[in-house]
Amino acid sequence: MWFLQPGITFEDLIIRMLVILVVIFVSLPLHEFAHAWTAYKLGDDTAKSLGRLTINPLAHFSTLGAVCLLLFDFGWANPVPIDERNFKHPKRDIAISVAAGPLSNLIIAIFGGLLLNFVPFFQVANLASWISIFIFYFISINITLTVFNLIPLPPLDGFKLLSAFLPDEILFKYYKNLHFISWTILILMLLGVFSYPLDFIERFLYNFIIRITHIPLKF
Repeated sequence: MWFLQPGITFEDLIIRMLVILVVIFVSLPLHEFAHAWTAYKLGDDTAKSLGRLTINPLAHFSTLGAVCLLLFDFGWANPVPIDERNFKHPKRDIAISVAAGPLSNLIIAIFGGLLLNFVPFFQVANLASWISIFIFYFISINITLTVFNLIPLPPLDGFKLLSAFLPDEILFKYYKNLHFISWTILILMLLGVFSYPLDFIERFLYNFIIRITHIPLKF
């Protein structure tokens, strides 16, 4: 739990809680909207017919996902339903629709990096520092959501992406052993087996975004 880490100040706690609320009510709804909008453009109106083609956070809110985000820095919204039978090219279109969600979080993180360029204009005492901390947390959590959602466990996007790319015969075996595979991956995650590769990817994306979005400051 992030708030139990040593060195967390009351100021950090307040800022981080505010960031998480913004993620719950902005980033997660945009993530699900990206799924719904992409699927709709590719021919599936399932999400639209259910009122999910919207950025209204109440339409996508998941209590468990929000609680996990508040406690562990990763969470989810209520997954948007996609019916691949409505696609002209099911495997391709489901992959595009699914990838749109994590991509939206990556774009949001990049937007956050661009906002850092305007922080020096805030000259009020401590305000620039607070805004910087807020944006850094915001970028970090959106990157975590990007990577977390690509883990191949249902109902995460990584599972759906894997399903889109696997040959039918392998996919059948995967579904047949899904219960065992899911528990194996979950246990390995709890044991920290995936911590290093996931942290490495997140750090790489974070540093890359900070670097490319600060290019304007060099001119």
